[in-house]
Amino acid sequence: MLTKKSLILLLLLPLLAAITWFKPGLEQPQTAPLTSLLPDEINTIQISNHRGESIKLQRKNGHWVMQQPTSSEANSHRINELLGISQTPSHTHFNSKDRDLTDYGLNPAHVVLQLNELKLQFGNIEPLYQRRYVKVGDQIHLIDDGFQHHLLAPASAFTATGE
Repeated sequence: MLTKKSLILLLLLPLLAAITWFKPGLEQPQTAPLTSLLPDEINTIQISNHRGESIKLQRKNGHWVMQQPTSSEANSHRINELLGISQTPSHTHFNSKDRDLTDYGLNPAHVVLQLNELKLQFGNIEPLYQRRYVKVGDQIHLIDDGFQHHLLAPASAFTATGE
């Protein structure tokens, strides 16, 4: 038979579980997008990686074409996935001034992605949350590392035949 104390504890258990799950009173951190560019506003993409390959893509009449290293119709599906990087959440950011960029893998950067005129420099992964350092202007951001496979892909992956 349950004692009065056991019954009270049994009744409090769901309440404590709900408090733990919903965390009332704790605000969820707000994350801002990595850039202010919307994917539909991007008309040129240039990718330069540590392999020395440079890929240049341009939107013409609503369709993407590769301009460099060859001229061909581009893989719109891959490009649309890549454009998502402009709005990916920046979990935190800090000023790059007076910092040794080598510590972040940003001197030189592993990959440089240029969206229109905006340069994004990709560096190392930070060890705690496995997020990628990305330098935009004079700010270093930490983002989830979901785009690296696009940034390191060969030029052939960006052609329409690579779809």
